[in-house]
Amino acid sequence: MPEARYHMLEFTVIDEAAAFIAALSRQLESPACTTQRENAEIWAKVSDDLQVTAVYLSDGALAAMIDRFTTRRTAAQATPVDFARSAAKLIVGPASHAFGRDDILAHLIQPF
Repeated sequence: MPEARYHMLEFTVIDEAAAFIAALSRQLESPACTTQRENAEIWAKVSDDLQVTAVYLSDGALAAMIDRFTTRRTAAQATPVDFARSAAKLIVGPASHAFGRDDILAHLIQPF
C-alpha cells in the first residue's frame, strides 16, 4: 500500500496560518464543497520560535483549497513520516467541524 501523500504550505505569520486553516475547515463543511469530507485531513506544526507554521494538507484538503480559494499557495510534497510525530492533526474526516481562527490559533500555540 503506498504511503499517504500530503502537501506542505508554510506561513511566516501564525495568525495567517490559523485563518487559512479556519477558512478551509469552513469550506469543507460547506454544502458547495465537492470534496468528500472523509478524504480531508489538515495537520499543523509550529516551529519552536513561533516563526514558521507548516500546514500539511491531504489530497482531499488540497482539492478543497484549489476548488474555492482564489489565492493559491504552492505546496511541497510531504509524507506522514516527515511530520506526524511533531504535528497536530486538526481536521480529519467527517468527525471534524468548522473552526474559527481563534480556535485554531489556540491549538497552534498551546501544547497538545
